[in-house]
Amino acid sequence: MSDKYIESVNTFFQERLKSMSKPKYKQCEGCKVNKQFKINKDKLIYSCGSKSGKCGPQMTIKLEK
Repeated sequence: MSDKYIESVNTFFQERLKSMSKPKYKQCEGCKVNKQFKINKDKLIYSCGSKSGKCGPQMTIKLEK
């Protein structure tokens, strides 16, 4: 596994924990929709809630098998 992969997975879970623990981190600045953290069988998706623009998908990580 590369350092970038491990760093991305770490960032995903840190941001998820932060958004769950403090109300001020539930949304990005200027967004009206809560951040979304999707965990699928083969990938992790971090989105600010919108479907496009600067608040669209922030990170998609394909999980290694």
